[in-house]
Amino acid sequence: AVAYGFIAYLFSDVRHRVLALFFVLYSGGVGVVVRSVTEMLGFADKQAEAAVVATQKYAPFSIDLWVPDSNTYLILKQSPHLIASLTLMLLVFLLVLCALESKSLRYSAVAGLAATALFQFHPYQVGTIYGVVGAYFLVLFVLKKEAIIDLIKHGTILLACSLPSVLYYVWLLFSDWRTRQLAIENVCITPPPWHVATGYGAVLVFAVVGIYFLVKSRELYNNRGYLFLGVWLAAQMLLIYAPVDFQRRMIMGMHVVVSLFAAVGVLFVAERIGILTRVKKYAAYFCFGALLILSFMMAGADFENSVWFYRNKDWFYISPTKQGAMRWIADHVSDSNVVLSSWGDGNVIAGELQKRVFLGHWAETADIWGKTDTLNALFAGTNNNSARIAYFNRNGITH
Repeated sequence: AVAYGFIAYLFSDVRHRVLALFFVLYSGGVGVVVRSVTEMLGFADKQAEAAVVATQKYAPFSIDLWVPDSNTYLILKQSPHLIASLTLMLLVFLLVLCALESKSLRYSAVAGLAATALFQFHPYQVGTIYGVVGAYFLVLFVLKKEAIIDLIKHGTILLACSLPSVLYYVWLLFSDWRTRQLAIENVCITPPPWHVATGYGAVLVFAVVGIYFLVKSRELYNNRGYLFLGVWLAAQMLLIYAPVDFQRRMIMGMHVVVSLFAAVGVLFVAERIGILTRVKKYAAYFCFGALLILSFMMAGADFENSVWFYRNKDWFYISPTKQGAMRWIADHVSDSNVVLSSWGDGNVIAGELQKRVFLGHWAETADIWGKTDTLNALFAGTNNNSARIAYFNRNGITH
């Protein structure tokens, strides 16, 4: 409902609304196509990819295959947490636009409260909300000569209503060791631009066409809704490559704005095809249809993900041998003991057995990368028993 309300605010034409909603909900990239072709041609080097993941902290392939935040369909399919986050983000942006149009400070206050709710469980979006809204206010002041006093009023109220949540997290970072470790371990680097581009695929092509049409017709400048979308896209493109460790976390919402521009591009292309000669029409319709098909490849991405999870079946299937070992741990290991296992098994031991583990979920384990490197080195040889025992004793590992 919030997504359609945001779309309806921007587009008065029903065709635009329906097409934009369809793109937002179901469009995706061409990651599965690119991945399949590279594997078929022998270009996919699994060892090199694993090395990139270990050293650069991102997977070296299209984001639609592994970053659910980057795509609305994946968000709806995988995570209520992300659904709530995207919903509140769109609500904040919608309320800010309504506040500026109606000149009502109440909308800004409600937008601030919605931002507070968002920041409480997804603080990574602080940069996106403040960055996009701040950039939009700056553009309105510079290009549209919007009264600076009015912008300051709206911005101050939005900031005042949402700042308590931000200050709370700042306090936690300085006072709570666990929160500080969570922040340190959440290293989420955005992959190179070509992996982002293939993650949106043909949708991005249509979006570029839509932006070209809006710039040429000056609608991007004259229509404040389109201007906001342009600022949103530009600001978020900068944010996802900002010099912070959680840059990839700020990619949420980009698929929405790309999809909205794509809807404009599709209708523009359809209208242009209508004025072509008959021979050119057939070629144009073929290319147009091929791009539309490539715009909706999420079923293929779902299949790829299902195959990947099947290959890593330990994530959702515990062998009888491991079940026996875990029953033993449940019966014989006290709550004060520390268990060393693979981080995948550590997830289960901590979550299901409520026992302390040395390695668990990567974002919940202090110094996960340092521990992993050290353990790999310790277990690389066969004659390191004394070094292993010394390491276990230093870190309180009992089992």
